[in-house]
Amino acid sequence: MDATGRFLDLVGAGRGQIFLTDDLFSQEAKSYRSCKREVLNWCNEKNRTEEGGVQVFMPLHYQLHRMGYCMVAGVDEMFRTGILETFFRNICYALENYIQRKQYQEVNLKLQKLYRIDQLTGIYNRFGMEDLGQKFYERNCEYHINTKFIFCDINHLKYINDTYGHKAGDWVIRKTGEALGRLAAEDSLPFRFGGDEFLLLTREESGITAESIRQSIAAVCKEEPSPIREPLEASIGVILAPWDSEYNMDVYLNQADEAMYEEKKMYHEKYGDRRRR
Repeated sequence: MDATGRFLDLVGAGRGQIFLTDDLFSQEAKSYRSCKREVLNWCNEKNRTEEGGVQVFMPLHYQLHRMGYCMVAGVDEMFRTGILETFFRNICYALENYIQRKQYQEVNLKLQKLYRIDQLTGIYNRFGMEDLGQKFYERNCEYHINTKFIFCDINHLKYINDTYGHKAGDWVIRKTGEALGRLAAEDSLPFRFGGDEFLLLTREESGITAESIRQSIAAVCKEEPSPIREPLEASIGVILAPWDSEYNMDVYLNQADEAMYEEKKMYHEKYGDRRRR
C-alpha cells in the first residue's frame, strides 16, 4: 500500500482509497458495504480537486472472490495516458499474491504439524522428537538444567491386540499418550517414539516420576469404559542427564531405553504368564 501511495503521488493524483473485506480468505462474495477494512487512505493536498477531474471506482477481485474496492480521484493524467487499467490490474495482482502467500503459509504450518504430531495420540512423534527434543535438551544444557529422560513401554500390547482386537490396542496406546500429554507443561515434552514406546523429556525439578506417570495412566483410563479387563500397565525407565555432560542426547536415550527394558524384564519374571490370563 505504501508503494501505491507513492505511485499516486508520482502521477499527480488527488486522492486514493482502498477498502477490503475483513476476511480476505473466506472465498465468499462480499457486498461493498461490508468492506470495512481501510488499507489505503491517501491524499495529495496540492493536486486534490473536490469537484471535477476524473474519479474512478473499481471493484477488486481475486478469481471469483470479490475482495473490496478502490477509489481514486484526480487521475486525469492516468486516464489520458491509458495506464489507469494497468494500475487497477496491478493492485489486484498484488492482493492475489498476498492471499496466495498467506494460504501457502497456512498449508505449510499444517503440514509441519502433521509431520511432527502422532495422529493416534495427539502428542509429538519421532520426527518431532528429533527436532524439538534436541532443542529442548540443548536449551536445558545452555541454562544449566538437568534433563530427565523417561522411556515408557506398554506391557503386553501384543496380547491385548490378539485378545481384544486392534481397536483395544489403539485405545491403550491413545490413553498412554494422553496420560503423558497431561503431565507435560512448559518444562516437559511427550513423544510417541514408535509402536508402544513413548518418551518424556522433562526438567529434573518438574516432579514427574515413574510413579506419577502410572498414576496419570490409571486416571485417564477411569474416564471411560475400558475395552480390556486388565489394568493398563507400562514399564518405565528413568535416566537423569547432567547439563554439563560430555555425552549427546542419543546416549541418554539408549540408557533410558535400557533402563525401561530392565524393568520390563523384572515385570515378566515377577508375573510370568499370569498377566496373560
